[in-house]
Amino acid sequence: MPFGSYLDAPRIRMDGGKVVIDVDWDDADSLQEYLRRHEIRSTAYLDRANRDARLLLWGQDNPDNVRALMDEWER
Repeated sequence: MPFGSYLDAPRIRMDGGKVVIDVDWDDADSLQEYLRRHEIRSTAYLDRANRDARLLLWGQDNPDNVRALMDEWER
């Protein structure tokens, strides 16, 4: 299933025990920086051909913790 530009808001999900955020291509850098300011590190996966983006969070295993923080994020 594609992820990225069709999303209205980032989608938080689990994948192999890791928290992943599917995010709009245009918001990926901003979201990654926001998370970094809150001491959450991530790896960005960008598919330039399809303009899809997702962030794989390091050391996060509870999507509810991330959801609470995401409620405060402004694009």
